[in-house]
Amino acid sequence: MKALSLCQNSYDPNRCIMDIALTVKDPSICAQSKTSEDCYYELAKKLHDRKLCRKLADSNTCFAVIENKKELCGKEEVAGPCYFEVALYNNDANLCSLSDRPAACFYALAIKEQDSNYCSLSYDEDECNAIVLGNASLCENATVPALCYDKLSKSSSDQSICSKTSNGIDCYYTVALNSENKELCSMATDQNKCRAVLEKKPALCKAALDKHACYNDVALALVKDI
Repeated sequence: MKALSLCQNSYDPNRCIMDIALTVKDPSICAQSKTSEDCYYELAKKLHDRKLCRKLADSNTCFAVIENKKELCGKEEVAGPCYFEVALYNNDANLCSLSDRPAACFYALAIKEQDSNYCSLSYDEDECNAIVLGNASLCENATVPALCYDKLSKSSSDQSICSKTSNGIDCYYTVALNSENKELCSMATDQNKCRAVLEKKPALCKAALDKHACYNDVALALVKDI
């Protein structure tokens, strides 16, 4: 697979390989990663396949998540991270309260379920509501407005949001990909990366400012529609 060969040029080949495995839903690809257990675990959740849990040295969390059995997480005083995983996977708000990061659990659950009712229990109610409701104006009241706009831009096709994001994110690149609008590439910091990904042409990465990120994103673009 051409996409897998491009992963070797990315910053994190193992993450790239895992993302491809998740995209095409193929557990056999995980064997090519040096962090194959992470790959098998994420695929077990995505495919709801308990057989993949058996490939893990410590399979308790995996089985707890897939089977929705919090008792498999172990003693409650050390089970917080496992409860977080079980709660999020099985949409169990009650279990969020027992996790090691309740506010983060409610935040993640709100976004996953697109349910703003959980936002009041999250670590940033306004940011949470902004993302769940797709309402950029709510970011103004978030703890860090620029970071709220950053997160919102990851799923947005509205370029007007880009003037309010932080300097640490290339919003125009993200919006160009979300809207599949090559014209926006002219406004992106790394125009060649933007074109390479949208046109699915890894050769264009040679002229990209960030070649490693370019190869990674093109690899994922190549398998997106498989």
